Amino acid sequence: MERKRLLLLQDGLPPFRKPVYNGLAEYYDVTVVHSGEPRTTASDQFREVVHPVRHRGPLWIRDRTTEAPGEPYDVTVSMFDLRWPDCILPPLRDRSAYGRWILWGHGYGRSRLARPARDWLAARADGVLLYDDGAATDMQQSGVRPHKIFIAPNTVHVGNHRDLSDAPKTSLIYVGRLTKGKRVDVLIDAFARIRDRIPDHVRVEVVGDGHERAALERRVLRMGLSDAVTFYGAVHDDEVLSDLFARAYACVVPGYVGLVVLHSFAYGVPVITRRGEPHAPEFSDLAHGSNALICDRGDFADALVDVCTHPERAAALGRNAYQFYASKRTLDMMLYGFRKAIEGW
Repeated sequence: MERKRLLLLQDGLPPFRKPVYNGLAEYYDVTVVHSGEPRTTASDQFREVVHPVRHRGPLWIRDRTTEAPGEPYDVTVSMFDLRWPDCILPPLRDRSAYGRWILWGHGYGRSRLARPARDWLAARADGVLLYDDGAATDMQQSGVRPHKIFIAPNTVHVGNHRDLSDAPKTSLIYVGRLTKGKRVDVLIDAFARIRDRIPDHVRVEVVGDGHERAALERRVLRMGLSDAVTFYGAVHDDEVLSDLFARAYACVVPGYVGLVVLHSFAYGVPVITRRGEPHAPEFSDLAHGSNALICDRGDFADALVDVCTHPERAAALGRNAYQFYASKRTLDMMLYGFRKAIEGW
């Protein structure tokens, strides 16, 4: 049987999406159109097409349209993002070239003003592919027909995932970009306040890079924490990351949390974060007291003390975190959601 031609219209191609597209390429002839850095290598099973893009007000306009070349596509999955007209208008106008049309995204997002436009588009698309049940419930309550809604739980593929919750613990870890929104400064300040309340061996390990790194390093030096806080820069090797996560009581992100939730859970490490931050949809994967500690601002430092002084509690949270990842957030589960939307199962 001839394989279906699948087109994905995206803004970029981040490395964590490549396993998803390669997984889809097991079933379909996959082309990804985007405007980011070229990412494919000889080992990738999908084709990428990179088109330049211009920023015009709130819109992102590609310099070249994404009309289907040659044979028509059987299915198009496009970003559910109103700021990218060519992800919406071509498949909306011409199903003969773009085939079954699936909108993929978080759902409504933060803008209530955009909801009517999203509802209008969802009514005309053949399907809406969402990250979680909460987004699906919102859209159904707004009138989107249930048979059009599909869920592909968002995740990050961790090839060496395993439960490391019982490994010896010596650190609190942060993993992610070093930006203001992540509030790593809050972690450093809290650690300085609790050093006399936690075991002497506990260290803070900061994994990631970004424009805030120099300021954070100066902060550590100024506070006399150089012996206890280590900056590793960006780390992409899974085995190195597993070693870093293995010795962590928890992954601590005081600010915005996103896919690091799943990365941490994949190694049996719970997450500590704060309420009231502009979190990504993965925040809904956190269950306070089960796989995470979600704190009010005044309780944040106490939560760090809790996991560092009660390792059995940290281990129990970690076991639940791993169970959540292994049972609900593997790559296969995300791919199954995609296939249901693509095939209309």
